[in-house]
Amino acid sequence: VESAHHMQQLGSMQREGPGEGKATDSTQCSASPPGHVGGAADGLFDLVYVDGSHLRLDVLTDAVLSWQLLREGGVLVLDDYEWDRYHHNMACHPQQAVDSFLLVVGHCSRVLHKGYQVVVQKIGVEGEQDSN
Repeated sequence: VESAHHMQQLGSMQREGPGEGKATDSTQCSASPPGHVGGAADGLFDLVYVDGSHLRLDVLTDAVLSWQLLREGGVLVLDDYEWDRYHHNMACHPQQAVDSFLLVVGHCSRVLHKGYQVVVQKIGVEGEQDSN
């Protein structure tokens, strides 16, 4: 069921030691501030997968809230980037919201893949960049 302000899937990967990653099961939950989501001890995740509403405002909201749940080095997957089922209704085009989000986080992210899904890695934290 698609619903604004809800993430359909959250996944986390926990590190056991240097170079040894172990995937854990995904968790379903509502978007909440870091520290209030189950799964990781610090409330942050290595992987967040968003497949929810196709409305631009919902997509943008889900992306921003998900970004706040992502630790540095983590990966955000945004589904349905190229979804265009309703050509006549511009409010139902996720691509515009994803492009806007990528513009805002461009200084602290790296796009790893852009196709039907967009995969973006968080390489910095907002506010930590040099102001020069």
